[in-house]
Parts: sequence; C-alpha cells; structure tokens
Amino acid sequence: MVKKMVFCFFCLVNLSACGEKSAKKSVIAASPVRARPVFVAKTTVGQFDDDTPRTVVSIVWNNQTMVIDTTMIGTFKPVDSSQYVRHRIPKTAIATGTGFWAGLETTFIIDSTATAWVVQRKYEDEEGDGKEPYETLKVLSFPK
Repeated sequence: MVKKMVFCFFCLVNLSACGEKSAKKSVIAASPVRARPVFVAKTTVGQFDDDTPRTVVSIVWNNQTMVIDTTMIGTFKPVDSSQYVRHRIPKTAIATGTGFWAGLETTFIIDSTATAWVVQRKYEDEEGDGKEPYETLKVLSFPK
C-alpha cells in the first residue's frame, strides 16, 4: 500500500512538472522535512541551430527535484539577498534566481509561508518600470 502511494506521488509530481506553461496553480505535497530549496538550472546553446541559450529551471530540496520552467531563454544565476533591491525581489523570498537575454530579465523566487512554498516568476524588460507582477507557477504545500 505504501509503495503504491509513493508511486502515485511521484507520478503526480512528474506529470505536473512536465512542460507546464500556464499560470495554473498546482498544489503538491512536499516532504515533511523542510530543507531549504535551491534553484538549479541546465543551459544548452545551439540546440535550435542558433546561439540562443535555453535554460531548464528546477528546484531541489531533500534530494527531490521539480522542474519549474522549460521555456526560459538566457542563462540563469542565483541572486544573493544583498541584490534583492536591485532585482526588485521581495525580502520574504527564501530562494531566488534570475536570467537575462536580449533585454529581458526573468526572475524566479520561492516565497515561504507557514504552510507552503510559493514558486513565482516574472518577466521584466530592461526599459520597463519595474512594476511587472509575479505569476504563481507552483504551490508546494506541507503535509499537516
């Protein structure tokens, strides 16, 4: 019975993480142990016969990995908390990262509440006013 539940959990996580491009919220049970999440990224260049870097962004915690975005163009790097103001990142973010390509900055954050991690993304043009809203990509709720 336990093996079936674990298998179903992993199927749910994999199905919800693959190629989701809409702003739909997903609620997924995270591991009971709340290790601090980190962003990881894998960038490829030349995959589509050009020099544009394309990046898959994931989060990792407790030896679990969840793909967050498969459509990012540009390279990805973590953002230190000392740079939050410069990148207009909320002080409540527990993990952040940003990518930049051809005048467009993509910012990812994980905000933490008492019951969940909220993974968000926003796009900002280098000539924008900085007021672009974050969109929620995933909500990872903690078991009670």
